[in-house]
Amino acid sequence: RAASYPAKYDPRSSLSIPVRNQKPSNMCWAYTLAANLEISFLQAGAGLFDLSEEHLAYFWAHRVNDPLGNTPDDNILRLTNNSFPQNDYHSSGNGRVASFFLSTWSGMSTEEKVPLNYTAVTWPDSLAYDTDVYMQDAVFSAYDVGRTKALLEEYHSVAAMIYMDLNGTYYNADTAAASYPRSGSVNHAVTIVGWDDNYKKENFTDYSNVQNDGAWIVKNSYGTNWGDN
Repeated sequence: RAASYPAKYDPRSSLSIPVRNQKPSNMCWAYTLAANLEISFLQAGAGLFDLSEEHLAYFWAHRVNDPLGNTPDDNILRLTNNSFPQNDYHSSGNGRVASFFLSTWSGMSTEEKVPLNYTAVTWPDSLAYDTDVYMQDAVFSAYDVGRTKALLEEYHSVAAMIYMDLNGTYYNADTAAASYPRSGSVNHAVTIVGWDDNYKKENFTDYSNVQNDGAWIVKNSYGTNWGDN
């Protein structure tokens, strides 16, 4: 029997995690993974962390073998070396492969220890495993509305790849509603935190061609001056 969910799940009033601002970097994938961890720890009663996306991006691009010598042949990063050059680690990344990297227990550190730098810098290797939180497990799923709601119910956030268009064609700034009508194109990563099945389809632009009411509630990484705060 299909699971029954409420028409609306909106944790924004209780989810007191600040909206981060990735700009001018293209590190949405790192901000989404950080948000997953921050939300997980907050919901578990461990307190509010401000995790370092800089730490994740830098040491993913500049892999350091673990202190016990267990990872010299672990070549996860070679999957993306062509698209993720070391000298531009603020560029586009891959959240799925980066989560594999987090499973090596390198990362994540805090923003206080490794603050965001808007230009490429060199961080000391000693920081690679100077880690404040670890990823214990991760779940990957094909997109499905029911499955996404189930994951939100259990884990409180879901990372998602979307196509984000900011020129007004598929984004309504007045309602902070975005929808791209075709699958297969992605250029941005966001964090789904809830849903509203009764959100009016008229909130989206005509170009989005949304046929039914309903929307995901999404935590983005463009700062509080964008979208619905």
